[in-house]
Amino acid sequence: MPPRIIKYGLLCWLLILGGTGICQQALHLHSLNLEGISNTHVTCIYQDHQGFLWLGTVDGLNRFDGYEYLPFKDATGPANHSLSSNYITAIAEDAQQNLWIGTKYGLNRFDRATRTFTSYYAHEHDSLALPNNNIEVIFLDQEGRLWIGSWGGLSQYLPQKDAFRNYQKEAQNPNSLSGNIINKIIQDHKGRLWIGTNFSGVTVFSPEEGSFKRFFSNPVNHKSLSGNSVISLFEDSYQNIWVGTLKNGLNRYEENSQSFVHYQYDGSMHSIATNSIYSIMENMNRQLIVGGMQGGMSVYNRRSDTFIRYNTQGQINHNGNTASVLCHYTLKSGENIIATSNGTVNIYDNHPATFGLYQHHDKQNNSLSFNHVTALLEDKQGTLWIGTDGGGLNRFDPSSEQFTHFTKSTESSQLKDNTILALASDPSQRYLLLGTLLHGLAIFDRKNDTFRHYYPEADGSQQFAANTVHSIHLDAMQQIWLGTEKGLYSLQDIRQPHFQTLATEADIPQPITSLVKDSLGTLWIGTQEGLYFMDKYQKLQKFRFPQGQNPWITSLALENDHLWLSILGKGLFQLSITSNTWSPNAILPNTLGTNISSLLKDHQGNWWIVSEKALFKCKSLDTSPFLKIIRHYNQEDGLQDKAFSPNAAITTHNGSIYLGGALGMNRFHPDSLRTNPHQPPVSLTYFYQNDKEVHPGESPFLPLDISQTDTLRLPWRQASFAIKFAALNFIKPSKNQYAYQLEGYDTSWQMSHSNRMASYEQLSPGSYRFHVRASNHDGIWNDEGASVYILIERPWWAASEWYYGLAILLFCIAIGYLWQIRKKRVFLSSSQLQEAQAPHYLSYVNRRIDTVQAEEKPEDDFLKKAVSLVEDHLCNEDFDIATMGKELGTSRTQLYRKIKEQTGKTVSEFIKEIKLKHACQLLENTELSISEVAFQSGFKSLSHFSRTFQNSYGVSPSEYASQHQN
Repeated sequence: MPPRIIKYGLLCWLLILGGTGICQQALHLHSLNLEGISNTHVTCIYQDHQGFLWLGTVDGLNRFDGYEYLPFKDATGPANHSLSSNYITAIAEDAQQNLWIGTKYGLNRFDRATRTFTSYYAHEHDSLALPNNNIEVIFLDQEGRLWIGSWGGLSQYLPQKDAFRNYQKEAQNPNSLSGNIINKIIQDHKGRLWIGTNFSGVTVFSPEEGSFKRFFSNPVNHKSLSGNSVISLFEDSYQNIWVGTLKNGLNRYEENSQSFVHYQYDGSMHSIATNSIYSIMENMNRQLIVGGMQGGMSVYNRRSDTFIRYNTQGQINHNGNTASVLCHYTLKSGENIIATSNGTVNIYDNHPATFGLYQHHDKQNNSLSFNHVTALLEDKQGTLWIGTDGGGLNRFDPSSEQFTHFTKSTESSQLKDNTILALASDPSQRYLLLGTLLHGLAIFDRKNDTFRHYYPEADGSQQFAANTVHSIHLDAMQQIWLGTEKGLYSLQDIRQPHFQTLATEADIPQPITSLVKDSLGTLWIGTQEGLYFMDKYQKLQKFRFPQGQNPWITSLALENDHLWLSILGKGLFQLSITSNTWSPNAILPNTLGTNISSLLKDHQGNWWIVSEKALFKCKSLDTSPFLKIIRHYNQEDGLQDKAFSPNAAITTHNGSIYLGGALGMNRFHPDSLRTNPHQPPVSLTYFYQNDKEVHPGESPFLPLDISQTDTLRLPWRQASFAIKFAALNFIKPSKNQYAYQLEGYDTSWQMSHSNRMASYEQLSPGSYRFHVRASNHDGIWNDEGASVYILIERPWWAASEWYYGLAILLFCIAIGYLWQIRKKRVFLSSSQLQEAQAPHYLSYVNRRIDTVQAEEKPEDDFLKKAVSLVEDHLCNEDFDIATMGKELGTSRTQLYRKIKEQTGKTVSEFIKEIKLKHACQLLENTELSISEVAFQSGFKSLSHFSRTFQNSYGVSPSEYASQHQN
């Protein structure tokens, strides 16, 4: 057998092996949001001790908190304390936690407190200055020494002297650097510095001994370094030293023989993808990842001594021709970040949520027949049955992941409708029941793959008058229940179907969205206009909701003695079956802008709540006031980005969960959804007054950056402010959660998902502590968080001792004066006053009643409903004019016309007026903060609320509250 065949046969076997074999799956990469960065060509990345990410570019330095970039650039002018150059080449932190920035022209030390830079430049005749201004690398070793590599050699920073000790190449001295252009520095486990140079190989430097050892490329020695331009260095977790070169591939250093093993691109599929190695790193699985010029990433398999290639988006790419990896960095939490030549920065998620997605593909006959999945069912053999809206029925084999299609046909024994709304199996598991849109009930015989249809126009189906079957339920007694557009039916024997009509469309509103039967024998029926139930004696009743409501029930679920109802636009509610006790408040409020479409339970007892565009994992449903959400997932995790279909979700026998939606079918197993255990650092990021950021040094009360400030002392006239904060988690930061509290003012923690700013207006003089906690995208909280003490100083006149004496004296004089006036005035007695006023008052009341009765019009009922509707949805961000018209049963055009005729205002002005009146009531009768009033009145931001209120009433909200509460 030829050696080449033996080699690749062995390679295939190694890849099949589990354990240490590498799995050929896509890498879980997420792109950082680069909106606001000074330039998308990122040259270096660093995470400081606070957790902020620093990105150097060809046009400035940027601090990133996961949401916003704070850019720093060179500013012209003397003593400007800015960067020495905008071309950033290196970033590192020293033992004193000072941030050092290397540029193409000079070295900079950054002062976080004042946001200023101290620059260091080369001086030809100063031996303690830098030897060259072109800085390439900054490195902190294990002993806390800071090393700088430039185009003039190696420099060690001496903090006591604020100067540098320089090491350079000496032509006649072999115990010196091999070259003066330094590209890379690392330290190995023995404490030696490995120094990569341009054109001059590698030098190994022992600082304690002061000795240098050189390694060069020798064309006649195939075990020497493969190339002399070294641009990357790395020591892996197995203590191997890896050396990346420019155009000459990758090298692994053999300590015993002091030689190198070469890895180069040779055209084969399993070689490294490029010979110019810019980046070498290791992931949490101890796999070596090599990035370079136009080669993406190559992941090294130690067992087979080969590579698997990926592009810069994490997809397998055997060709290897893709964007370049320019630089990388490993975060303190273990995630790897890469900057690429196509202007992206991607982060490697070590704890991904793995969701599979099945979709229709035109060129694959065994793919899903149609993307819109509307119904799901698993049989006892583990086969999955899928109903679609336009693609008929699909049979799915989970082991082979192949789909078999059953679509509309003119043959009598085949399917007549491509829209399947519901699926169920009969007790024998031989027959499948399909609820269709236009052809009633279809019964599928799985033994011979034939269909029978029952609908009004079909032969012999006069007993079944429905063309549309919305829902099907098989209860514990093996009875089949059908919810149709013609009412409720039951079915006993599926082989010789006999349908019994239990309720007509006159008895139950349409459509019947869901059916479920409890342990007491009661059938619960969810409809578009409320909840109905039928007892074991087949007596139909309507459940009476409070205040005569008839909500749209989207799905039903049972646990123990409780029925769970998801109500469109309201959330998740609870009903006690045994006592008929209704929970007046939503267990899961509809605060996330989504409507619940399905409820299902996994094998560990956790409940999964499927909303329109998100998935929530919750602890077992119980009688607690609010549901405990463990985690939530959305499109960032791999879920389809369109709405999920109502009641199209199932848990299979092996624990997998399938979700059907408008873009296909998602599949996952709860055990595969790993949680990131890293508690994110939390920091205060910006301080605002009058909607403008206060920069350090701009105001006497904020001399330092807010992230470096322990105590804020504010004058009483400037006691209105806002603080912005961030959880420094860079994977899916939009899913971070926050809780903040101003101790001494807020009585409880204020919870927030998207709002990262806390605003306060006109705080009273005193001492406060602002404290913020946060979680990462997987719900892991940092309870320590970040905090700052805030002291609101008293006015000078209120702080003086003589002021109180003077105030008491003036108060006594005023009381005496008022007493004298009162003695001189003559008042009517109480009874006389009542007699004098009573006729006038009664006359006024009678006139008012007559006026109101005369003015009442039929349109008043519409207006009252409109006002009530807006008031009920003040805090619902998804409430808009379209929703308002739908709730009032009118079109958008009619809504505009009616509101205009009856109020003289547009719909937007009408809604704004109601919000402002609600805000006035809160300002007059509560002690809520201005920001709380704004939120509870339906305003999304404090600044927008303040401007709107000022424009409408001529005073600020705080002034209004002060006037009316006094």
